[in-house]
Amino acid sequence: MKVLRHLLPIIIFLGIPLATMSQSNEEIAIKIKEFKSDIKGPYKDIRWFCPDGSVVPPQQRCPDKGGVQRARYKDYIVELQKNQHLYLGQILSTTNNEEFWDAGYENSRLKQYQLEKYLRSIDNGWINRKAQFYRGAYQAEDEDNWGIDFFKYVLSDDENLKQHYFLIRQAIKDIPHRIDDNLSQNIRLISKEISDTVASFLNIRVKIHGQPDESDINEVRNYLLKNKSQLSPEIIAKLEKLIKSMDQLYHQDHVGVVKMLSGKIASSELKVSIGTYNTELQKSKSSDEKFRVATQMLVFVRNQINTKIKANDRLLLLDISLKLEEILRNESPKIVCKTTGEQVQIIELFFDAVYGCGYIEEWEWNTIKKDMITISNESVTVNELNKFYRSSLSVIEWCSSQYSSSYDATIERFTTFEPLVNGFIDEKIRNSCLLMMGQQIEPLNKLVADKLGNSNIILNTTNGSQARGLNPGYAKGKLLIISNNEELKDVNSNCIYVFNRPPADLKPVAGIMTITEGNMVSHVQLLARNLGIPNAVITPSLLNELKSFNAQEVFYAVKKDGSIIMKLQSEMSSQEQLLFTKTTKQVKQEKVRVPLDKMKLDQTSILKMKDLNATHSGIYCGPKAANLAQLKLLFPDNVVNGLVIPFGIFKNHLNQTMPGKQISYWQYLNQIFKQAESMKNNNQSDSDIEIYIMKGLDEIRNAIKNITFLPSFIKDLQQNFTQVFGQNIGSIPVFLRSDTNMEDLKEFTGAGLNLTLFNVLDEQSILQGIRDVWASPYTERSYKWRQKFLLNPENVFPSILIIPSVNADCSGVIITKNVINGSSDGMTLAFNKGVGGAVEGQLSETWVVSNGNNQLVSVAREPEKTTLPKTGGVEKKQVAFNQRVLSDADLNQLKKIVDSAIIKLRASAGIEKNVPFDIELGIKDGKIWLFQVRPFVENKNAFATEYLSGKQTPVGTALIKLTDSIKNK
Repeated sequence: MKVLRHLLPIIIFLGIPLATMSQSNEEIAIKIKEFKSDIKGPYKDIRWFCPDGSVVPPQQRCPDKGGVQRARYKDYIVELQKNQHLYLGQILSTTNNEEFWDAGYENSRLKQYQLEKYLRSIDNGWINRKAQFYRGAYQAEDEDNWGIDFFKYVLSDDENLKQHYFLIRQAIKDIPHRIDDNLSQNIRLISKEISDTVASFLNIRVKIHGQPDESDINEVRNYLLKNKSQLSPEIIAKLEKLIKSMDQLYHQDHVGVVKMLSGKIASSELKVSIGTYNTELQKSKSSDEKFRVATQMLVFVRNQINTKIKANDRLLLLDISLKLEEILRNESPKIVCKTTGEQVQIIELFFDAVYGCGYIEEWEWNTIKKDMITISNESVTVNELNKFYRSSLSVIEWCSSQYSSSYDATIERFTTFEPLVNGFIDEKIRNSCLLMMGQQIEPLNKLVADKLGNSNIILNTTNGSQARGLNPGYAKGKLLIISNNEELKDVNSNCIYVFNRPPADLKPVAGIMTITEGNMVSHVQLLARNLGIPNAVITPSLLNELKSFNAQEVFYAVKKDGSIIMKLQSEMSSQEQLLFTKTTKQVKQEKVRVPLDKMKLDQTSILKMKDLNATHSGIYCGPKAANLAQLKLLFPDNVVNGLVIPFGIFKNHLNQTMPGKQISYWQYLNQIFKQAESMKNNNQSDSDIEIYIMKGLDEIRNAIKNITFLPSFIKDLQQNFTQVFGQNIGSIPVFLRSDTNMEDLKEFTGAGLNLTLFNVLDEQSILQGIRDVWASPYTERSYKWRQKFLLNPENVFPSILIIPSVNADCSGVIITKNVINGSSDGMTLAFNKGVGGAVEGQLSETWVVSNGNNQLVSVAREPEKTTLPKTGGVEKKQVAFNQRVLSDADLNQLKKIVDSAIIKLRASAGIEKNVPFDIELGIKDGKIWLFQVRPFVENKNAFATEYLSGKQTPVGTALIKLTDSIKNK
């Protein structure tokens, strides 16, 4: 069920029966193994596919010209296509363009083709291990011709190109579309002549004719070396000619290829413009000159691609773009910057390059360029240079996340039957200019780190600078690298985990590192920050280095200044060892007891939110409902009406006799913890006690999910629903939000630990949802997070907030402080399109707004948004990244209402005065809706610990001359 849980959104999206999925993954893996050893692989036989739609045997001919001879798929492959939208062993020729683009399934079929091409390259043909030599299965020229027609189809749509530039450009790397030239024709001709004479060359000839790539050169060389003594001089000469032709094809001069492709452009105006760049590129002598011109051309190509030109020219521009990136990859390692200013200039050129390559969007490029250093200045401060370095590192993260956002869902599906596919994104990044960009950033990082004295020390890795601390804290434990969350059977609270992205339902852990940050205000991040769990974001390059330390015991700390230390436990200093030596008194001081004395459990009827305010938190309901009620009083037009099911109704129901027991639910629950205390007093192990508690909580949770409602409660709910919402229950969809007495405390956030149900419409679903929300505090995850900070985690009382759904255009979280640098000057906003933005760890668009300055911290990279249909439930819709989530007008409007909320809330009774706020909100048709407010809770011990303070040196305002020399490489 672990696999299904992670794949559920994909399964629902594809409309695949769960039973089919769960039964077939192992079977698919077995079948793939069979296909690898089958001479025909995934194919059944060879046929002619005719223009009129008919399919005839190979010995016949199509009634009309234009038929294509290729293989048919085995029946099992066809069943996978129909039942699971899985396309293995794809042959492109005769495939319908629209079906291959697969817009309705987030381009899954195209992406599957790319994944399989990668698998074939690393696994000796993969599913086609022997079928790559199956003569007639497909022809390279047919695949090329199809590729050209396909890209004409895709590139004819202007909006398609704007929204999917990155994906289309990546597809051009993998889908054959070479316009047949004399060189490739000559290669096929020579290989045919050789195989017609020497039968042992047939397999290589079939490969060259069907799936040609650069590896064929070594195959031919090895064949010649092995068989030279047995071959005639004529055949040897042909083999040598074949090798020379293949070398010319695959190792062409990129500058020359760019010129050749440019000459084929039909638009005379475009040809003249790009010709000017070509002339300058050919004149360039040094590597930095070539790099500069190639980058300028990349930007020009991207800016021109959406002008009114034909699809043929667009395809040529994209081919030129790929060759220009190759020039960057070749020239960048040769560039040696002598001064800080030169290093900054190269990095700023990389910002242009990654835009040209499609790794960031146009609006992102324009925004980040506003923060660039003015090279005309003689000097900059250390802080300014550090900000520039951090921005540079962020841009690499944004670029990398384009890959993960585009391909993660398809990779996750393939992983269930072929784990090798997990290397796909890493391979793509290594073959891009992003690796080179990281290398050019490194000297700048060393300079800033030397000045500030806060460089990272991450074991003995060479890419240690490519990490950013998010939450201060320290931990020691086993380092576990989780390449894919499918591997995560369970978590150990004493281990330090490295994730691609932490699961939204993560249980307590000792420390966290992630490749994709998600956002700094998600529920998991807030819990980590609250509990002093060290947390950092790293690059894929650093992850690869950390793999050699997997399962080793390490010490890990993130300091307040964002610097990171990770070392083997055996290398810990005496100061670091003392961090883990605590007295019993200190341990108790780190935990708090939730007060129960003011709670009024005799309130056993439903409350209207309009009758509550912030002072009622912990009395009738939790802070979620009480604080939202306060917001409703302060901002009546920006908060929906609501109902509250108070603590007393929950307790009243748990006073009923539990089925199969002679005692009530409440008595049984308390009995669990009394017995646990007795076990502790009898010196039983912590693990035995935990097993006992978890078993008991599992039983009580399942019992609550099936509890019988008191008749008076259902009547009360129906009447109040109609009075407050103006319609009968079951007529409008609502949110059911858990609101316990153990969240949003002064010392403990409890964010996201319990259940919220989205957009529930049906009356019976609402009633069952109430049961499920009541039961949710008794999950293992919820209890363990509470236990980590609270002295009485068992005394949890859930109330429930019921509010009508708002189908927001975008939504997210605002923290009324600068979370990036810890300053109280400004606020941090994290938003996504659709509803539920930011809170579940999404890759969110994040801004820091202060003193009229809007700083972009991270960009949204969620491929889908959640929407709320009037019929209830949720729908997932594809999202493009070429448009901002929040406009400048949105940022200004949000800042205005939050500034007002801060003043009004701090003047309200029952609201803590001197803390920043965590506000959830959304925008619908330009109007702001407030959904929740809570105190923003941070771990005081983590911030107060001397070890985590970092070096406080007054050098941030010191000047660095841009003409100063810099250590490069």
